[in-house]
Amino acid sequence: ALDDEWAELLAALPNADEDRIHAALLGGVPDAKRPRVWLEFSGAAQAMAARPTLYADLLEQVAASSASGQAETAVHSQIENDLRRTQVDRSARGASSRGERAGGSRSGGEGT
Repeated sequence: ALDDEWAELLAALPNADEDRIHAALLGGVPDAKRPRVWLEFSGAAQAMAARPTLYADLLEQVAASSASGQAETAVHSQIENDLRRTQVDRSARGASSRGERAGGSRSGGEGT
């Protein structure tokens, strides 16, 4: 039901009916569809299509700077912190299907 509705909406993008999308958003996004919905509605899918090699290029830059012994930058340090924070298994954090942390708060805490 809900999965089928989202499958139809995602298949119809970018021409899906806005009222239907709004109604579906109010009903919630199934966990299995969240990554694709985020990619589509955040603009990330379009950005990735516009610059398909960006991630690989950035990885090469980081590898080159690490290999040359350059000092770690503040940006590199922040990325490492973000990766550790975002790659934690949701079940280990006690997150519900709506993205809430244990205790009912959606706040990510400091810096979010």
